Amino acid sequence: MKKLLSLIILAMLSIGMLAYVPITKAAPPTMYADPATKTLDYPVWPGTNPKWNFSVMVNNLTNCLTVSCSVKSQNNTAAIVTNYYKGAYITAQGLSWLIGEWDSVNGDVKDLTAYSSDQFTISTPQEIFKIEVEGKAFTDAGGVIVDIYAQYAGDVDNIDLLTGDCPNDHTVYLNKVIQVIQPTAAFTWLPVTVYDGDLVTFDATASTGGFDGNDVTNITAYEWDFGAGPANLTVNPTFTFSPDGSYPVNLTIYTDISGSPDPSYSQTAFVTHTVTVYAILAGRDIDLYTANWRYGDDNTTYPTPYTGEEPTYPNGAQVDSYGPQDLVCLYAKLTYNGEPISYKEVAFEVHGPSNQYQNIILWRQTFTNGSGIAEFCFRIPWPDLHAEDIVFGEWSALAKASVANQEVWDSHWWIVHWIVDIESETVTPNPVYELGTLEVNVTVKNWAMTPRNFTYTATLYDELQVPVGAAYLDVNDAPPGVSGPYSVTIFVPEWAYVGMGTVYKNLFTRLPWLCGICWCPEYSEIVVIKATDPHIPPF
Repeated sequence: MKKLLSLIILAMLSIGMLAYVPITKAAPPTMYADPATKTLDYPVWPGTNPKWNFSVMVNNLTNCLTVSCSVKSQNNTAAIVTNYYKGAYITAQGLSWLIGEWDSVNGDVKDLTAYSSDQFTISTPQEIFKIEVEGKAFTDAGGVIVDIYAQYAGDVDNIDLLTGDCPNDHTVYLNKVIQVIQPTAAFTWLPVTVYDGDLVTFDATASTGGFDGNDVTNITAYEWDFGAGPANLTVNPTFTFSPDGSYPVNLTIYTDISGSPDPSYSQTAFVTHTVTVYAILAGRDIDLYTANWRYGDDNTTYPTPYTGEEPTYPNGAQVDSYGPQDLVCLYAKLTYNGEPISYKEVAFEVHGPSNQYQNIILWRQTFTNGSGIAEFCFRIPWPDLHAEDIVFGEWSALAKASVANQEVWDSHWWIVHWIVDIESETVTPNPVYELGTLEVNVTVKNWAMTPRNFTYTATLYDELQVPVGAAYLDVNDAPPGVSGPYSVTIFVPEWAYVGMGTVYKNLFTRLPWLCGICWCPEYSEIVVIKATDPHIPPF
């Protein structure tokens, strides 16, 4: 009996195994547009504008009667749909096709339809339409969006999409982007300060090619115009300017694409800079200028013309600002007819701001070196009492020397302050509820004459000094003067203790763990934290 039962069970298992056949679902139908490609095998219309083709593709469709699409450029001032073609599949299968409305002004293709009186099947990727798009005036580096609405339809309403059969009416939205990046023309020159008769070397290696939607456009030519003499076609030309005055220098770059089907097409870029040529200083002269080194500041030295260096700055001009304990280095260049005077004594005098506690004055004397430059450095003081009253404000410096019994002098002045400081601050809402968000805003004043980077941080503590939230914001190139507001958002958790909280705000050169240091003192503000708003359910 047991043996018979075993045979029956074995037979049932064998039958079950034979009856099991894996069910494989057909691949779902797909409709898509291949990336835009430069027109190669279709007509290139006259003109120099680039053109692209979109191939509208279908795959895994069964029992279909029609496939269709509509096309529209979202920005017709930049790109326009200009032509359309039968795809390879329609041509090969001999399917009929209809062309709906065609708006040649706005570049709309509507209802391009391939249809058949009999159902047809597409089991491998096939091209049904090809749409041509012409670039006109690309000003948006983010790209031009081309909208493609594609449809396919079958002859019955109840076909299951998962079987691979085509439903009665199914629309696919295909969003394609043509990104065009214009080339850029850029150049620098040395020396930066140019005197009458100087040979100036120009450098255009910072110029870049572009991208026309398909290909990188490479720089093929540089064309310089110095306002006099023949145009120069090299990347690093030289030119001698005379007499003194202002000279506009123009650079045009030309780009091309290797293997382009339209050899007349080229992207170009243009830039102009004015080179100021100064007269050679005649007779006796002394030029006082400065430099500053700040640890942790991305702008490690003050650039020309914010140093007070001639000829850009006249006597008595303002130079860039300093912060507490910054190292100030003063340089005095002594010359006769533009040539340096070596080993000559130069007197310096520096005055701090006038105040009721201590008026800072210092005097020094140093000799010029082989380049005719006398130098001395000092550090901005920071007393332990009344520091801001004593140090903050206008400072001035004077350099004076005698050349062949005639005195020459130069002076300039600067501001000492927290270089980047919080000007005003707000928090909203106040009070804030648990599970709510606190927005902490500051406006910032940059006391320097040049842009500065900073990192703004805000940290919220509840009444029991528990840190409950923090946020930070990196700001690059904050302009001189007041800017902002700059805002960060802090989430207040449900476990924060209700009561009088405090939000602390700081400005750093960068985050401390990235070697940042403080720009200014810490600011704080009281924030009332309340229990969870009854309208907000707890977690």
